[in-house]
Amino acid sequence: MVSAIETVFLFTGASGIRHGILIDADCYMHLQRAYRLMTEGWQSGGFDPRLNAPFGYAIHWTVLFDALLAAGAAPLRWLGVELHQALYLWGSIISPLLLVLALAVLAWGARPWVQGPSFFWLTLLFFTQPQLSGSFLIGRADHHSLILGLMLAQLAWLYAAMDGRAGEGRTALATAFAAGIAAGVQLCTTVEGLLTLLLVSTVLAICWVWLQRSAIKLLCAYWAGSLVMTLAWLFLTRRGIFFEPAYDRVSIVHSAVLAAGILGIALAMFCGRIMPRLAALAIGGVVAAAAIGVLYPEFFLGPWPHLDPAIKAWHREIGELQPLLPDSFAHVAQFLGAFAAALIALPLTIARLRHGVGGDRVVMLTSLCGFCLFGALSLTQMRWSGEMQAVMLVPWTLTTQRIMKSSIALTLPRGRMPLRSAFLMAAMLLQITPSAFAGPTQDRVPAPSNSCNWDEAARALGRLPGGHGIVMTELWYGPDILWRSGFDV
Repeated sequence: MVSAIETVFLFTGASGIRHGILIDADCYMHLQRAYRLMTEGWQSGGFDPRLNAPFGYAIHWTVLFDALLAAGAAPLRWLGVELHQALYLWGSIISPLLLVLALAVLAWGARPWVQGPSFFWLTLLFFTQPQLSGSFLIGRADHHSLILGLMLAQLAWLYAAMDGRAGEGRTALATAFAAGIAAGVQLCTTVEGLLTLLLVSTVLAICWVWLQRSAIKLLCAYWAGSLVMTLAWLFLTRRGIFFEPAYDRVSIVHSAVLAAGILGIALAMFCGRIMPRLAALAIGGVVAAAAIGVLYPEFFLGPWPHLDPAIKAWHREIGELQPLLPDSFAHVAQFLGAFAAALIALPLTIARLRHGVGGDRVVMLTSLCGFCLFGALSLTQMRWSGEMQAVMLVPWTLTTQRIMKSSIALTLPRGRMPLRSAFLMAAMLLQITPSAFAGPTQDRVPAPSNSCNWDEAARALGRLPGGHGIVMTELWYGPDILWRSGFDV
């Protein structure tokens, strides 16, 4: 199903990779750094002197995704494909492949609710979610596919664990530890992975307090796996500056947060034997937060205040970092395109949370918590709507199935006319149609002046012999020219 849909995108103009064009500037940045990893070594990836020449450019995301690009391109290189072409080919298909893996894990996690032909329907509905599916398009060699894929895998584990399908005893703890490693990989890719960790931890904590499940042990193992992965990554990539704090990328600060969290969870487990679980959880959380407040108080400001002012100024021009508040026609269209499915599925989510049993309530609890967390963040930055669409994917699928099975009909003199098809089409159109009127939201925006065709300019420069000059260009097209040519940009 994924292959078929991605092929349609490939041959209908939704992707430019057949013409040698990737989706946005970040894709070329990832390919360029993967190239440097393969030619200059592991420690060369944090700074690129050729971009923003002659000053250089510090890259804020880690090299983890770029290492996957390098690992996938290596076999193609052994088969005789030129290195640039090998990275381009592998980079073009890595995101759809990550989607296939993520959906395979989700199929296991969501099996009691969506299985067989229903999961094919879920896969189809996946591609109606603009921000979520857009991260997995063919031709997008970007780390967002890895981030969202790992999030879907953690949601699948959470669904299975709370439904009793992830084993018992040590087996359950081992799967929780593995899920924690996935959370650690997400965190090592971007510190924004802390929000997925927060969502999963919130659901497990509520299950322990409200549903009286033994979720606290799973929570501890989950955090332990994340801590082990984070420490291993820091030892591998920041050995010389292991104890140097950083907030816009994973560092000792985040390892300390995870360690404090584990201590807080252990304290809550102990106090839960002698007092109400909610009070025990509050004590553990306060102790952990106080410890981080003493060691690294700036952690609570988040990563944004610590970014370079030039980077923050750049963010004002990135479409996906703009708010989704419906304050204009274009923003209303974007809001409906991002939120329509979640809002339509919300009544079923609340109803099943109140009246469901077993794992059904946990799935809906996860969806509701994720909707509140990422929905609120989406109103300030639309990029978070991808995470919101991910947590609401199962309820959205169940809602459309409920509509298809409904007995709603219009009573006529000669009989009843079923209206379920009309209701389903209305729900789908409310989700899909606004995206057509929302306007472009890609990172690569048209240049202020149409006097230069930058795509053609990048190709032309790529055909020239490498020189020692510096090419002055529009901000969004620099990485493209850097990747294609031997010029500094």
